[in-house]
Amino acid sequence: MTHTSGSEVGRLRSSRWTLKKYHSKVLSDWASVFGCLVGYSRQTRKRAIVAVLRLRDVLILLVVICTPGCMTSMVELGDNIVFNEAHKLDDAGKRSEAFQKYLQVAEDDTYSHAQAAQFRVADGYLQGDGTTKNVPLAVAWFERAARGPDPTWQRLALYKLGTIYESGVLPESSADRAKAAEYYEEASRLGDDTSRKALEYLEQYPSVYVMRHREVFFDDSDEIAPYGIERGYDLFRLGEQAEALDIFLFHARRGNVSAQENVLIQYKDGIGVERNEELYAAWTYLAARSGSAKAQFHLGLLFRAGEIVPGSDETAIEWLARAANQGHVEAINSIGTIYANPFDDGVERDYSKAFAFFREAAERGSVHADVNLGDSYLHGLGTDKNRETAKQHYMRAATNGSMAARQKLLAEFDIAVKSEQVVELPQASPKQEETRVVERVIERVVERPVIQEREIVAEKQSENDRNMSPVELFAKISPSVYKLIAIHRDDLTESSDATAASQGSAVSITPKLALTNCHVIEGKDLLGSKIGDDVIRFRRSSGDERTDLCVLRTEASLAPIDRMRSFSDLKVGETVYAIGSPSGLQNTLSEGIISGLRDIDGIKNIQTTTPISPGSSGGGLFDEQGRLVGITTKGVSEGSLNFAISIDEIDDVLRRKLLN
Repeated sequence: MTHTSGSEVGRLRSSRWTLKKYHSKVLSDWASVFGCLVGYSRQTRKRAIVAVLRLRDVLILLVVICTPGCMTSMVELGDNIVFNEAHKLDDAGKRSEAFQKYLQVAEDDTYSHAQAAQFRVADGYLQGDGTTKNVPLAVAWFERAARGPDPTWQRLALYKLGTIYESGVLPESSADRAKAAEYYEEASRLGDDTSRKALEYLEQYPSVYVMRHREVFFDDSDEIAPYGIERGYDLFRLGEQAEALDIFLFHARRGNVSAQENVLIQYKDGIGVERNEELYAAWTYLAARSGSAKAQFHLGLLFRAGEIVPGSDETAIEWLARAANQGHVEAINSIGTIYANPFDDGVERDYSKAFAFFREAAERGSVHADVNLGDSYLHGLGTDKNRETAKQHYMRAATNGSMAARQKLLAEFDIAVKSEQVVELPQASPKQEETRVVERVIERVVERPVIQEREIVAEKQSENDRNMSPVELFAKISPSVYKLIAIHRDDLTESSDATAASQGSAVSITPKLALTNCHVIEGKDLLGSKIGDDVIRFRRSSGDERTDLCVLRTEASLAPIDRMRSFSDLKVGETVYAIGSPSGLQNTLSEGIISGLRDIDGIKNIQTTTPISPGSSGGGLFDEQGRLVGITTKGVSEGSLNFAISIDEIDDVLRRKLLN
């Protein structure tokens, strides 16, 4: 059958007035036929014959265009034939010919197969199948198919549009996940389950989550601020953390970077609000987008970890590089750890690149980079093996407060570091040496490769050398400070209540060890704390009554502090913060200054205006960068006389414990 083209149909439809005139003539001719039958004149008979012939032509035309229904049937028949021809050509592998047939059907929206043909044309342009690849044209044809009447083809076209924008295949365009989410959402509303799952996945990206919940993160109203940000800090210090969050949120929604940084921390750690990982990641993204190097660093670590947001080393490096360009030295070190331990599939370790980043970060003051350089030299990763150079990097990191470096010096070189002094340990007995060798072998088997992820965990807690807000500092340090409960076994009965226990604080310095004041646990033999929903048990491991510092050990896993600061480096007038549990109120933050540096009976004491109440004993005193400077020990209400034992005094106690 011959296909009637769209232009031919148009001409026929536009000629209906001619047909009407033709029909009138036919009626007149039929009258002549009737006359012929009556009169039988020669002239009349001739006219009858002409009328019959003309009637034949009319009947043929009526078959084609007598009614709109007839016309539609003919068009659909032609549509089916062309579409089926395209399908057969497709099956035969004649892609180019098939594409042209599909295009012929796709161009006329009145065809019943137009929507299916439009989808196939779009896919041809997208894949370069049967025609030259042209993604913008593919998008245009998918858009056209998505506007058609059939919901099945609508869903398929919308899903395809989502994948195009998600993958970023448009020329001169990167991935637009927010745009992709719009298409997936529209397809989901039409019942497409694949699009619904794709949308759920995309919402894990902070950029998409923010755009889809704009009312949570943006406020363009003319409302006047209730208070400035400093008022929020004041409320936070007073323990009114929920009220402080309201102030921070007001300013954060209007683009204030400092407020955004504080909000992300409170949502991250559940300070004054229920912990919310989605809001934490979203506010981190907004602060990073606003230019906060700290937020860019944290966002990079989020993509590195792949726990809250989808993991991607490539995206992690992009954000870390932005932070590094603003002078964030730990971001430089973190890029090195990614090259040393890539998580992305199919990516090989590149220790040479990692070494270059570690070296740059160490030169700019990163303590963790010094530890990683020590590992690199010790095991010949990205550089030649050199134990002496490895030792030098470990020692530099150790004297700058790195507990990891101190442990490596002790394990690998039998060296203990006290403040800035290097102490060579006495010769071990054969039995002790055998024990150490066994421990080293186990460590190397279990914990390799070096430049381990536990170092990366430490990075997540670290900051470059800058002062932090009280919100940041509390979020970083508080997981390392515990409310300590001490009970004498003889006082423990079935009816015992809280009055049978004494309370204090403790600070973790390794995953298994914590420090407290000896007077907190004096005469007590049952020691414990609560971390989240878990109750953990401590036992006294060693102690020094003279310094009032005791070491506790647990089989549970603690979150240790990662940096300390020497007594000799402190200055009177510096701002310091104490974290402890005064009157049993777990992890309370108080602020003050160093009012004196005292040597009392040969023990280094830090005098401070920071309040230290009963229950705070054994807690930590920290500088503005979050470094542990002392263990809070006692306070005198008159004249704000409060004291902490310098962290320098723990080295003898801790060294004895590690050696034993």
